[in-house]
Amino acid sequence: MKTPRLTVKLFYILGLVLLALFTAYSLLSHHLTRAFLAQQIFLRGETLAQPLWQKVNFNLKVGGNERSLYGLSHQCEQIKKDVPDLMEVAIIDTNGQILAHNDSGRLWQKTEPVSLQQTVKRLFKETSNSLDIYLPIYRDQRVPLLVKVSFSKELFEKQSRKVFLVSLFFLAMVVLVLLIFVNIVANLLFGKRIALLLKGFNCLSQGDLKIRLTSKQKRPNLFKESDELDLLITSFDRMANELEEVNQLRESQEKQLIFIATHDQLTGLPNRRLLEENLQKSIVRARKGKTSVLLFIDVDNFKFANDTLGHIVGDRILIDLTGLLKEQISPKQLLTRFGGDEFALLMEKNTTIEDGKILAEKICRAVEEFQFAFDEGCFYFGVSIGIVLIDGKDNYNTILAHADKAMYSAKKIGKNRYEVYYPETNEEIPFSLTTGWIAKLKKALVKDDFTLFFQPIVKINNKKTEFYEALLRLKDENQLISPGEFIPIAEKFGIMPQIDRWVVGKVIATIKQTPGIRIFMNLSATSLADESLLKFIEDSINDSGIEFSRIGFEITETVAITDLKLTGRWISHLKSKGCCFALDDFGSGFNSFAYLKHLLVDKLKLDGSFIRTLDREPAQRAFVEAMQQLAQALGVETIAEFVENEYVFEALKEIGVNYGQGYYLGKPAPIFKM
Repeated sequence: MKTPRLTVKLFYILGLVLLALFTAYSLLSHHLTRAFLAQQIFLRGETLAQPLWQKVNFNLKVGGNERSLYGLSHQCEQIKKDVPDLMEVAIIDTNGQILAHNDSGRLWQKTEPVSLQQTVKRLFKETSNSLDIYLPIYRDQRVPLLVKVSFSKELFEKQSRKVFLVSLFFLAMVVLVLLIFVNIVANLLFGKRIALLLKGFNCLSQGDLKIRLTSKQKRPNLFKESDELDLLITSFDRMANELEEVNQLRESQEKQLIFIATHDQLTGLPNRRLLEENLQKSIVRARKGKTSVLLFIDVDNFKFANDTLGHIVGDRILIDLTGLLKEQISPKQLLTRFGGDEFALLMEKNTTIEDGKILAEKICRAVEEFQFAFDEGCFYFGVSIGIVLIDGKDNYNTILAHADKAMYSAKKIGKNRYEVYYPETNEEIPFSLTTGWIAKLKKALVKDDFTLFFQPIVKINNKKTEFYEALLRLKDENQLISPGEFIPIAEKFGIMPQIDRWVVGKVIATIKQTPGIRIFMNLSATSLADESLLKFIEDSINDSGIEFSRIGFEITETVAITDLKLTGRWISHLKSKGCCFALDDFGSGFNSFAYLKHLLVDKLKLDGSFIRTLDREPAQRAFVEAMQQLAQALGVETIAEFVENEYVFEALKEIGVNYGQGYYLGKPAPIFKM
């Protein structure tokens, strides 16, 4: 484990302090060592000079004088030989004259004078090259004599340095051992735990929230009590626990938010966002030769059930249908809720159109057998499925548009079935074909090639014809063309307003020529958007002299909800004049009931999909009954389309539907059968 910087800094500071103390001690030690050695040398010199001093003193006492002392030079020489480190042994007077010397050649020479005080018994003197010891011999009224012993200064310095270095070495060893000891103790007491804390915080900064320090902490047995570092380590673990809990909560919330953002809250299925991500990946794979298939699924008749039975029951139906759909697919296939009652199923991993057909057929059969029990009845549903191949040629939006188009084709053909989108059969009408239609429609307006067929609307309780619906046809050589083939082109290229005026004129003329009849005509989306058409209708009726009550108008759900405000203004104005209004294809829209309060119509034409299969699908009766009850509550009469046989007619009669329209009651014809 790396030593913490704090411990290193403390160690460094301690080292600097010890270095300062060591330096101060070294200087002091050096001074004391020199003084001590000098003292020892002086004492030694005094000891060596003492015998010579005694002899000089004795010689003087027995009558000797300075001239008689030269004979002691021999003893001086002997002392010098016995002590090799002596530099000089001599007897001098205070004037510096040598009376005896270890070197007889220096007798009677002069040396440096020595100044003495009367009370001095010995004198220690340090010169530039020697350490001198003087033992004085006092004589009455005469110049004192001195026994001089000198030691070499160089020898003294060597000994001083030697002692100093030895003591310095031992001191350095002591300091080093002390530093090592302090370092070990600091690591034991602080370093390891500080390093542990540093490691812990480093792990936290790198996102490791599972790090804990208490279990890794090891303290010396010498210290049983907890200290501040122990409390800090415990606090760290507590903080780490709280951070981990907060992080777990955050991760859980992030996962929940991601799930909410990518999944439908009702069914738990992936939503449109996740579909787009996976579909984009499928497009990329398709460009590498691995095709996929998309199934776009719409639940037939769900909107009516949802609006009739309530959204809570509608949600239960969607949940049950979701479970049913999931049972039909493999785990590798992505089922998503696209919105409302629409689902999208992405088949990946080298799937083909045939694979899509097989799965779509399986889903249709499963949903056909599905029944939803509510109160005392059961409700049945179907699915319309659009199939499109993902081959890498189209983008996300185009693929969805193709799948949606194929799905609506399936719904239009008969519901609870599937249709495949083939580019060659679903492409837009060629320009040359479009221009041909435009020319044909304009020619028909000029040459009066349009014609009206009239289909009776019969009172169910007595089979009496009350109204007729005017149905537009286009004469083309020896055939009649239905409006479904030319109305889209007429609307797209602005010819519809002229056709509307032709129809209004023909209907008014027919009513004027045929007393007692009432006729419904259809209003298209472009009709409502044509502000001048409303005035044209009003003026035409006024000019003809017929009653407004003999004319009715049908508006489909799709057209009505395109602009509720505009539609309401049409209805309000013409009803105030006496015209009748019917809402066509009621029950096919997403919110059929929600907008009824905005459309004050007189009659509801029940969507033919509920009536056509009334004899084959008992559950459809519940929908029709619900719509009839709603109409009665609103004070609105009902018209049932596609009454094809007696069974359907009788069922409608039992339910209480007011009017019927269909081949069983009368086919469209160019003339009236009163």
